[in-house]
Amino acid sequence: MDHDKNDSVTFKVRKRVLYGPQIIFRNHIIVNGKMVKSDTENETEVEISFTQHFLTKLDASVYLGFGLIIIILGIIRSAILYIPGGILLAIGIALWIDVQKRFGRDIQKYKILISEILEL
Repeated sequence: MDHDKNDSVTFKVRKRVLYGPQIIFRNHIIVNGKMVKSDTENETEVEISFTQHFLTKLDASVYLGFGLIIIILGIIRSAILYIPGGILLAIGIALWIDVQKRFGRDIQKYKILISEILEL
């Protein structure tokens, strides 16, 4: 948490991941927030944004990138490379779609959790 000059507090919440492969299967959201004291008493404005962890984006894009590179090599060299390139590309697309769906579900979980905490 950081305190700004104008009585605002910024915070960042994320789960720690110890091993690289865990990031695909665990919650991978970073919550960025800012709390600003308002003019009325006992009220605080809270601004929250959600972002994906960098490694989550990197995992899906590695499969997509390697798939495209192998397909391009198949065009240049031999057609036998189409099969592994297509498989890697399909895995990358499926992983990207799954990550986006989980990102949306995890955001909803965080919104519910944060709203319950702020109601107390």
